[in-house]
Amino acid sequence: RNASGKYPEAYLQQIYSNTIFKNAWASFRYFNEKGITPSICISGRIPPALGKKDDTKRLADFDGYAEMIATLLKWAREKELLKFSLFSPFNETDLGFPEGAKVEPDDVKPALEAMVKKLKEYHLDDLKMIVMDDSGLNIDKISPILSDTLLQSFIAVFGVHYYGQYGAESAAYSDEKHNLLGNFTNAVKGSIYNNTPCWITEYGDLDQSNEIEYEFATRITNRLIQVIYNGFSGAEVWDAFDNFHEHDTVWAEYGLIKTDTTNITWKYTPKKRYYASKQFYRFVPKGYKAVRIETPADTTFDVYSEYHRPLRNIQLIAFVSPDKKDFTITGTSNVEHDISLEVLLKSFGVLPDGKKITYYSTTETDNCKNNGTILINNGKIKAVIKKKSIFTLTTL
Repeated sequence: RNASGKYPEAYLQQIYSNTIFKNAWASFRYFNEKGITPSICISGRIPPALGKKDDTKRLADFDGYAEMIATLLKWAREKELLKFSLFSPFNETDLGFPEGAKVEPDDVKPALEAMVKKLKEYHLDDLKMIVMDDSGLNIDKISPILSDTLLQSFIAVFGVHYYGQYGAESAAYSDEKHNLLGNFTNAVKGSIYNNTPCWITEYGDLDQSNEIEYEFATRITNRLIQVIYNGFSGAEVWDAFDNFHEHDTVWAEYGLIKTDTTNITWKYTPKKRYYASKQFYRFVPKGYKAVRIETPADTTFDVYSEYHRPLRNIQLIAFVSPDKKDFTITGTSNVEHDISLEVLLKSFGVLPDGKKITYYSTTETDNCKNNGTILINNGKIKAVIKKKSIFTLTTL
C-alpha cells in the first residue's frame, strides 16, 4: 500500500486479472447467468504484514485488511459486473492460518467496524455481512457484537461451520454437546439480532478415505437434520466437487461430485453424498417451515427408556409449505431391515385424504430413487421404509 493506505490501481489490475481470479470471476458469472446470486467468502492465509509482530496469524491491521477486502468487492461489482449482496469478511477465525485471519474475541468488534468504515468509503454499504464463519460454535466470538446497534444494519447472517465435532448420533436426543448448537441460535435470538438468521455456512464430514461413502452420506444428512432442529435456517454443503485447495496445497475429496483427473478431459460423477443431499434440497423449497416430528409419550417408567425410543435409530424432520397444502418429510433409517412408518398429519395443515405422496430413497444401491406413490388416508400416511436408507416422502 502507498502512504495513504491505498493499493495502486496498476497493482489491483495485476492481482484481480490473474488466472486464479479470472477463473473465480468466470465461475461466479456462470451462477449469475443461472439466476443465482452467490455470496463471496474471504478465506486463505493473510499477508504477514497484516498480522501481529509476535503472531503473524493473528490479525492486527484491521484497516489494512478491510481495505484489501473492499477493493476486491468493488472490483467484483464494478469491473466484473457480478451480482451479489452478501459476503463473509472472515473464515474460521478460531483456526487462523491457513484458513483465514485469526481473530480473537476482543478483536471482533474493531475488525468489523473497520470493515463497515471501508464499505461506506467505497460506496458498498448496501452489502451485508455473514459473520464470523468460525469452524466451531464459539459464542464468545459473536458475543461482543450481539448488543451493537452500529453493526446491526450490516450483519445479515450469523454463520458457523459444522463437521460433527459435537456429535451426529441423534437430532432429537439432547445432551450437553448437542445443546451447543441450540445455545448458539438461542444467543442470537435472545439479542437485538433476534430476527437475524443463523446458517451453517459449511457442513459435511472430514473423512478422506473414500471407503465409507454411504456412511459419509448418512452422517451429513443426520447433521443437517440436527442443525435444523436446533434453529438454523440455512446450510451449505462443503464441498461442491473434489478440487485442489490452494490455501493448504492439498487435493481434497470432500465434494458431492467426484473429479476424475486421469483423462485430459476431466470427468465429474455424482457421489452417494450428492444423492443424499438431493433428498433434502430437491424437495424443500424456499419458504417451507421446519416441523418437529414426535413419537407418543410413554408414561411408564423404564430405566432403559432411552434405548427403547422408537426413533432412536431413525432421524426425521418435516417441512410444510407456507399455505400448508404441501409438505416434505425427510429422514434416515439405520435399521437393518425394512420398517413401517406411520405419520399423523393433523398439525401439517390442509391435507385431504387421497392426496398423493411420492417416496424417494437413497441406499447402497438407490440414488434418490422414485419408489412410487402412497395416499393420505384418514389424515395419516403409512410407508414401508427401506433398510439403512435416506428417504423422502413429499407431495411435490
